[in-house]
Amino acid sequence: MTNDIEFIKNSPPSSGKADLILCLALDIGEAMLKSGGEINRIEDTVERVCRAYGACNAEVFTLPSVIIAAIRLENGEYSSQTRRIKGISNNLFKLELFNNISREVCKAPPSLDELRARIEKAKRKRIYPPIVRLFASALAALAFTLFFGGSLGDGLIAAFIGVAIFLIDQTKTPAINQMAKLAINSFIAGAIACISVIFGIGSDGAAIIIGTVMLLIPGLAFGTAVRNLLCGDLLSGSLEIVRACISAFMIALGYSVSMILVGKGILPNAALNTAPLQLVGATVGALAFALIFNAHPRHLIPVALGGFGTYFIYFLCDSLGASPFICAVFSSLFFALFAEVLARTLKAPTIVFLVPCAIPIVPGGSLYNAMVSLISKAPSSALSHISTAVQIGLGMACGIMAVSVVFGLLFGVITKRKNKR
Repeated sequence: MTNDIEFIKNSPPSSGKADLILCLALDIGEAMLKSGGEINRIEDTVERVCRAYGACNAEVFTLPSVIIAAIRLENGEYSSQTRRIKGISNNLFKLELFNNISREVCKAPPSLDELRARIEKAKRKRIYPPIVRLFASALAALAFTLFFGGSLGDGLIAAFIGVAIFLIDQTKTPAINQMAKLAINSFIAGAIACISVIFGIGSDGAAIIIGTVMLLIPGLAFGTAVRNLLCGDLLSGSLEIVRACISAFMIALGYSVSMILVGKGILPNAALNTAPLQLVGATVGALAFALIFNAHPRHLIPVALGGFGTYFIYFLCDSLGASPFICAVFSSLFFALFAEVLARTLKAPTIVFLVPCAIPIVPGGSLYNAMVSLISKAPSSALSHISTAVQIGLGMACGIMAVSVVFGLLFGVITKRKNKR
C-alpha cells in the first residue's frame, strides 16, 4: 500500500502540452469516427498523431461510442482522456479530410496552434448543400425501384419517399433517437407505398418498398462487423453486429406495421428487372449513395464504375447457379480490390470507395421478402430469406477481409524494404 502511495506521489503531473497533444489527436479521431471511419483506423490515427508530437508511449482503445486514450511524453509528462461519441454517419468527405490532416501531421507536424486552427476549419467545411443530398436520396430510391422490377411511375413514388426519408433524417431532436427514426422512416415509406398501390398510382408496391429499404438497411454494416470479428476485433465487432441487427429489426417493424395496416395486397417481390436495367440501377444507385455519403466529386465516376462492376460480377455468378454466399464473395473480392487500388492511387481511405461500391449487393430484397413471409405466417419462407441475407453478409465480410489481409501483407513487405534502403 505504501509503495502505491509513493508511486502516485512521485508520478509526474499531467502536462499542458501532453493534454493539448492528446486533445487534438482525439479531435481528429472523433471526427473520423463520427464520419464512419473504421475502428482500427481511428486507433492507428490517434496513436500516430501523438507520436508525431513526441509521445514515446500511446495507448488507444476505441468502440463505436467511445475513444479512450493515454499518452506519455519522453520527459515523463502524462495525459489520459476519454471521448463519448454520439451520432455516427457516413460522411466520406469529412473522413477523407481528417485522414489527410493526420497524414500531413505525421510527415511534417505543424505547431499545435496551427493544427488546432486546421481542425476547426475542417469541422466547418461542407462538400455539398443539403439539396444535392436530397436529390441523391430520391435518385437512389428511384434507381433501386427500377432495379427490383418497378416501373418508372413506381420509381417516382419511391423518389418521393426518398425525399421524405431524407427530411426526417435531417430532423434533430433529442426526443427521437436513431433507432426510432429508422422505425418512423420505414413506417412512413411502407404506408406511402401501400397507399399508392391502393389508389392505382403505383403498380408494384413490393418494388417501391424494396427500393426505399435500400436507403435504410444496414447490410454493409453487418458485413463490416463480421469482418471485424474475423480479424480479431471481438468487442467492437460484436457491438456492431448487435447494432446492425437491432437496426434491421426496427426497419422490419416499421414496414411490417404499415403493411399490416394498409398493405394487405402487397406480395413478395417475384423477379428483378431486365439485366440492362439492373446494371443501370446498380451504377446509378452507387453514384447516388456516394452523393448521400458526401464523397468528393473526383470520386463519383470511379464509384459509379465500381458499382457497375460489383453487380456485374454478382449477376454473372448468379447466372451460373452459384449460391448467394459465393456470389457475394466474388463480387466483394472485386469491389474490395477496386477500393484498395483506388485508395492508394488517390491517397484516400479505402472505405471512401468500399461503402458506395458495395451498395448494389446489399440484401434489401431478402429483408423485404422475409418481412412479407412473416406477415403471411410462412416462417419457413422467412427463414429462407433471412438465410440468404446472412449468406450475403458473410460473403461480403469474407471477400473484404481476404483483400484487406493480402494488401496489408504486401504493404508491410514494401514498407520494410523501403526502411532497409
